[in-house]
Amino acid sequence: MTNLMNHKPPQTQHGAALVVALVMLVILTLIGVAAMNSSTIELIMAGNTQLQTRALAEADRTLTTAETMAKGLTVVSDFSEAGYYNIKNEAAPDIRTMTWTSANSQQADTDMNRYVVEFTGNFAISGNSEAWGVKGTATSVDVFRITSHSEDAKGAVRMVQSVYVR
Repeated sequence: MTNLMNHKPPQTQHGAALVVALVMLVILTLIGVAAMNSSTIELIMAGNTQLQTRALAEADRTLTTAETMAKGLTVVSDFSEAGYYNIKNEAAPDIRTMTWTSANSQQADTDMNRYVVEFTGNFAISGNSEAWGVKGTATSVDVFRITSHSEDAKGAVRMVQSVYVR
């Protein structure tokens, strides 16, 4: 019995398991927060891509409208409306830096979709050439540079340019 009296109780724990569990919980929380931030950023990027794609589609549709207008122009030597420029006689605005307004461009369907038509000249065609959609032979063609600009309400901007020959 004396042996039992001299027996020491086991050493008490100092909370090591609790500390390890709390550290693991903090690490898992940080991983969860990082995953949520990453998902939020990816959602914003996807929305921005959608806006840019929509603006590009609008600019392309505006370009088609402008090409239809250029097809119907009868007098190309002297444009009198804003947005139509004969670059042999007058300087067109720099489309990269200009503010797209009714003072310098044409409205397609909304004020956010605008275009500029620049007449670059009438060029002779050498040889025996056929113009597409025209009966007989063509001796010259009118060449236009058409630029369309589309902007949505959230600021996505796209410009599309074509060379139109008729």
